[in-house]
Parts: sequence; structure tokens; C-alpha cells
Amino acid sequence: MICEEKREAFKQDALRAWKEYQANGLHVTLEEADAWLAKLEAGENAEPPTGKSNRSAHLSSHCAAAAHPPTARGPGRR
Repeated sequence: MICEEKREAFKQDALRAWKEYQANGLHVTLEEADAWLAKLEAGENAEPPTGKSNRSAHLSSHCAAAAHPPTARGPGRR
């Protein structure tokens, strides 16, 4: 029962984070996160990296995709 509760809490946290990312586009790169974690591992009192927003790039690509949607071809479709 406890494992199922932890799994559900993890899932809800992931869904919340995904919705937040979709709303604001804030993120850190793997390199930024890795460098921060390396500093913490070395015993440094490092501030976490600040998030960057790719919101404008995301909106541009979304608008372009909406203007030119992909064709609906898949297995069995002609």
C-alpha cells in the first residue's frame, strides 16, 4: 500500500511539474543541473541554477506547426 501511495504522489508531482513547464517554459539544461550537483557533491554551498524560459521559441514553433500541420499518415493509412 505504501509503495502505491508513493507511486501516486510521484505521478502527481510529475504531472504538476509538466503543467507548470507547459505554462511558463522554465527549465535548466542537463549541463547546468550536472554542474550544480557536482558542486554540491564537492561540498560547496552552491545556489541552484536559475531557470530559463523557452516560451517565445515554444510559441513560435507551436504557431508554425499550427499553420502547417503534419499529414495524418500512419500504418494502414494512404
